[in-house]
Amino acid sequence: KKLITIKIDSSGNNVWENVYGTDSLGFYEGNKLKFVNNKLQVLGKYQPPANYNEFVTLKFDSAGNFIQSNEGQITGGIRTYYIDNLGNSYIGTWIEFKIVKINPLGNVLWTDTIPTNLPFNVSGDEVKAQAESNEKQQNNHFFRLPLDNS
Repeated sequence: KKLITIKIDSSGNNVWENVYGTDSLGFYEGNKLKFVNNKLQVLGKYQPPANYNEFVTLKFDSAGNFIQSNEGQITGGIRTYYIDNLGNSYIGTWIEFKIVKINPLGNVLWTDTIPTNLPFNVSGDEVKAQAESNEKQQNNHFFRLPLDNS
């Protein structure tokens, strides 16, 4: 139920490994990994027994040493994850149709709620577009981008 991050070299050898989490009844899930400024950032969620909407950000140096973590609560059911080239994280939710921007320190900078009841299959799809434009868009949403699966 912990989040294990492992770096493997091109020959398949384990270079380093780091374990994050507690021995609680909940579980951690890593959803995005990205190297930013020679540091590995991990974005995912923690699902405690009573609430399934918490995000977790982790940061490691290039040798696998733990630098920092942050966890925070988000309402709306997390569905989509993205990390930009500056180290900001973006989360799209599917129940309340929101996009949340989290800075590299793990602090929520803003939440953009989409003011409509959209079908399930389009929620969170604009996360990458907002991340790449690096700004909060108001009342100007586009839903034709595929989910970022990288």
